Amino acid sequence: MRVYYFTSSRWGLSNLKNKHIKVSRINNLNDPFDCFVRILNGWRDDFTYLREQWNEELGMICFSRDYRNPVQWSHYADRHQGIALGFDVDDKILNDVEYREEPYIVFFFKPWRN
Repeated sequence: MRVYYFTSSRWGLSNLKNKHIKVSRINNLNDPFDCFVRILNGWRDDFTYLREQWNEELGMICFSRDYRNPVQWSHYADRHQGIALGFDVDDKILNDVEYREEPYIVFFFKPWRN
């Protein structure tokens, strides 16, 4: 499947020259509500710790299936002045983004905690 990576011209040219693209960490995502959940039972510190672990160990690269989306150009390609790089990627390794009206609600359960 062909997917597109939007970026500024500066970073796009660097990506081509160095044959790499940026892997974003959770703490560096441009939307503060990405990977946001609502904690209901007093486990905020535990989730904060878990999120920090994810930030250290995991990353993500965001692609679009369509290079003609004006919102993508506006948000990710330097206000329509950047570029979209196309990649042919096995669709088995891609995950769709799920946009939700409300954040996920998470209940943590640790039997060893009082």
